[in-house]
Amino acid sequence: MGAINYGNQLITLDYYSDMTSATVNQRFMKTYARGIYDGGYLTKVSNTSVTLSTLVCEIGDSSYQVQTKTQSTVTVTVSVATPWVVLRWTYTGAISNYTDVLAVAAGSIQANDLVVGECTFAGSTLTGFNYNDTTHPRSTPEVLTHHLKVVPTETASMVLRVYPGKVSIGTSIVRIGDQTTSAIVAPISNPRIDLVWLDRSGTVRVQTGTEAASPSAPAYNDRLVLAEIYLTVGQTTITASSIRDVRQFIAPLQRAETTANMTMYVRTDGSDSNDGFSNTSSGAKLTLRGALDAIPTMIKHQVIIQFGDGTYDMSGYVAPANHFLIDKVVVGANSTSSGGALIIQGNVSNRDLVIFNGPGATANSTININGTQVRFRYLRFVNIFINLLNNAYMYMQVCSHVQTGFDGSQLALTMSEAHLEDVNITSRMNYIYQGVIQAHDHSKLRFASCTFVGAGKTSSCSAIDVHYLSSLVVTDCVFSDYAMAIGVGASASAWTYGGMCTAYINAGSITNCNYGIRIAGNSHAQYQGSKPTYSGCGTNESLQAGSDYTLMAF
Repeated sequence: MGAINYGNQLITLDYYSDMTSATVNQRFMKTYARGIYDGGYLTKVSNTSVTLSTLVCEIGDSSYQVQTKTQSTVTVTVSVATPWVVLRWTYTGAISNYTDVLAVAAGSIQANDLVVGECTFAGSTLTGFNYNDTTHPRSTPEVLTHHLKVVPTETASMVLRVYPGKVSIGTSIVRIGDQTTSAIVAPISNPRIDLVWLDRSGTVRVQTGTEAASPSAPAYNDRLVLAEIYLTVGQTTITASSIRDVRQFIAPLQRAETTANMTMYVRTDGSDSNDGFSNTSSGAKLTLRGALDAIPTMIKHQVIIQFGDGTYDMSGYVAPANHFLIDKVVVGANSTSSGGALIIQGNVSNRDLVIFNGPGATANSTININGTQVRFRYLRFVNIFINLLNNAYMYMQVCSHVQTGFDGSQLALTMSEAHLEDVNITSRMNYIYQGVIQAHDHSKLRFASCTFVGAGKTSSCSAIDVHYLSSLVVTDCVFSDYAMAIGVGASASAWTYGGMCTAYINAGSITNCNYGIRIAGNSHAQYQGSKPTYSGCGTNESLQAGSDYTLMAF
């Protein structure tokens, strides 16, 4: 308890102060939201008379505020000319200072009145009550008044403050901290309307509008827009009069679902404040996160995120502290064009011109695909770990997946499915009994025409490692320079997670590996068509001793 009066404080009530109704009623100003909290509904008595049920409300004038509770119904005389029932209170300082219950015309409703509702008439007959008029809605307390509200900074500037709050994004609740926008630049030739909006990570962003004599706000494009900001030429500060509050808290962060096919563009010279719908520097997004934020939560159509040539930094997404999450709801078949599809693609002429780049030296960046379907095409992943969880599906086609620094897995599946076709995989991992690509717990892996290049025959990892009721299909793939090309329930981790896997292998080649194919843990392997060709391997095919397994068609 301090003796210094920081900030010229006004304490209500201060120690030894007299308590009066004036001081008490001032105490609730800007503390309790005004409105009708309980009760206060109308019942018809006749065409000119209604009763108001008991109620509890917070009501006030410009200086004072009181709580009013009624203990009996009130009869109100109404008419076609005075159909609005309102509550009105003004501080008088008198002993009898009650809340009035009035019937008034729409034009007589005052700023501090609480609106109960409107009596609706057909001719002179009272037919019902309207509590949802758009001009004079029922006075329900605005308990979310400060929730994610956009306001000027304490000293007005071209920066805006956004109060804290929280929103629901998919199945997660994201808490939004108190934060400020970036500095907004005033228009040059004509007025402009900008948007202040919230992205999927909880970061406040500004969408710059277009200057015009009579400007319009930019398209919302499924953003959670908090406010529209009207800006004039040469403006140096933004005050409350420039801010139009457009918060709609009953809406999700993004529109529920797509309504048509769409393409979102991303370029190295783009900006996440752009809408992403044109392939120009002033229209394209800058990041994959920015593009995903602009896409509806439920995808029922084909959605393409088209990347321009260049390198895109993913080094900020290092687990466990952070990771890049893809969790859209894609409604459609896994590997056909019917239904919904989320396609993330680069240059169709060269798979190595669009690069997703992780840190490499000390860690891999992590992309988590959680319970959804994603297709990657014509991309180069460098030092990126892709993790599929909870019945996720990934189709990767004509890509490169490269490790240049950090030793670690490049793809892992848990209760998920992945199909890789014409993917070049280069590995550096040297962890004993680990797979560059791992499938656990009822997962499904399928490879076709892929190339695997490892860190050398003396390394301690396998190219592919599947265990615990997972399945593997390998068709016409090339492996070289691994301790083990394919392990089916055969790594040390198999004894923890279990074996009982199934593998189907057709053609391809395995070169310079200690083990070509190793089977264990009650697993089954079957050649379809022809065996791979072996060259320079210590052991071409191994059935791990001391375990109960069945090897088919070797």
